[in-house]
This record gives sequence, C-alpha cells and structure tokens, in this order.
Amino acid sequence: MIGIAVPIVFFIVFAAIIKILSDNKTKRILIEKGMLDENVKYLYGDRYDYNVPSSLKWGMVFTAIGLAIIVGRVLGNFMYDSDQITIALMFVFGGMAMILYYFIAKKMNEKAESQK
Repeated sequence: MIGIAVPIVFFIVFAAIIKILSDNKTKRILIEKGMLDENVKYLYGDRYDYNVPSSLKWGMVFTAIGLAIIVGRVLGNFMYDSDQITIALMFVFGGMAMILYYFIAKKMNEKAESQK
C-alpha cells in the first residue's frame, strides 16, 4: 500500500509545484507586456475576495476530523475493526465539513456582494 501511495503523493506535489510556477510565469509575462485588464484580474484574482476566511474552512475540517476520531473510538469499543471505521468517519466528516463550508461561503459572498 505504501509502495503505491508514496509515488502518488509525490506526483500530486510535483503537479502542484508545476502549476504554481507556470501561473507565476504567465502573470509575470502579462505584467511585463502591460496586458492587464479586468478579465485577467478576474482569472487570477481570489475567488472569494477575502469575504470568507480560510481559517473557517480549516477549523471546520479539523473539528470534523477530531469529532470523527472520537466517534470512531466510541464505536470501536463495540466493533472489531475500529481503525477502519475511524478512518472512514474521518473522510465522511471531513467531506461534510467541506460541503457545509461551501454553503456558508456562498452565503457570505452573496451577502458581501449585496452590500457593495
């Protein structure tokens, strides 16, 4: 299992680094040529424009994962494979926290745009 997971993680990190570098190169070229307009600012700007703090997202995810560990350990006392249940609950609760964050961020963005 680790023999498969390690190359996958390295590939994902490598792909993220390549994307960041290519985006920075593209931005630099556009700035040098003076081709900045509203469309380019929209493409490379922050999507939420600081209306929604990212700490909210990570706080929700880590709280959900902690809650999943607690629930998994409590359920593990009654079941045989408590480690597998705990890991599954971590993914489920973390995913639910991200979905909940999406709706909260959407609502906060709509509120901020209506106040502009």
